[in-house]
Amino acid sequence: MDNKVKILLGSEDIISRRNEDIFLNLELVRTYKETSTPIYYNNFDLDKQFREERNSSRNFFIYGTVTSLVEHCDNRSLHLYSKDPNKDPNSLFAVVYTQPLSTRFQNLNISTKRTGKYAFKLNNYELSNDIFIKIYAYGRAGEEVYKKQLVYTADTYNYTGGTTTSVVEYGTDDIEVTTSGKIETIDNEFPFFYNKHWIKLNLGITKKKTWRALESSYFCVLDNFINTGMMGWYSLEEYYVENGQPTGLTKLNFSGDTDYVEPIENLLFCPMSGN
Repeated sequence: MDNKVKILLGSEDIISRRNEDIFLNLELVRTYKETSTPIYYNNFDLDKQFREERNSSRNFFIYGTVTSLVEHCDNRSLHLYSKDPNKDPNSLFAVVYTQPLSTRFQNLNISTKRTGKYAFKLNNYELSNDIFIKIYAYGRAGEEVYKKQLVYTADTYNYTGGTTTSVVEYGTDDIEVTTSGKIETIDNEFPFFYNKHWIKLNLGITKKKTWRALESSYFCVLDNFINTGMMGWYSLEEYYVENGQPTGLTKLNFSGDTDYVEPIENLLFCPMSGN
């Protein structure tokens, strides 16, 4: 390898000092690749960079309030499932608790019930494309299950005649028709910052529910084909305690059920035989 000669010129700050040129021999031992400057590939299209980060992120921050007209909603447990808990109760993966909406005020609603708030993070959430939040209400108020879809997918036909599943970009607010003809509403316009999708989801505990006799299912109790004057019911219906409105659910009325309604005397509808 060639030597490089560097000449260091002398200097004189005192008249009597000798002025000499000093020669230094420096041998270059590094190759070109070792001394070359690294090349960086930067994306200066900020909008494109934002879309790439947004669509590749599976981090979510879900928050909101919990309200009810019949129960206090602070210090309530929220059970998080990756699948519908009514179909797969083993998909439970976390439990979080609500907190008072304010530490200074009670925040009572019109029914003098306290409102709660909640927040939780899902980092690298790959369990499913959805999350289910289940609230266990007190007493006979029943259970509430809320579903939120976090990731939307769409099927498109490919050149082989089959279908290809792809993830729908975030920021889409549209209605699409799938290859099977099903209409699906896409709602994934979630704010995105700090590398997270921020989703506000307010929850509520509905009115108390219980069961009663379904009036249209009544029958007269017979004894040896003789009317006893007692009236019973084949079915029960669920209803809201506060306003008496039925929920639409019915079930059989049998003695082994804790909600069983026993026959009662009703001589108007079931007059005793011979009367």
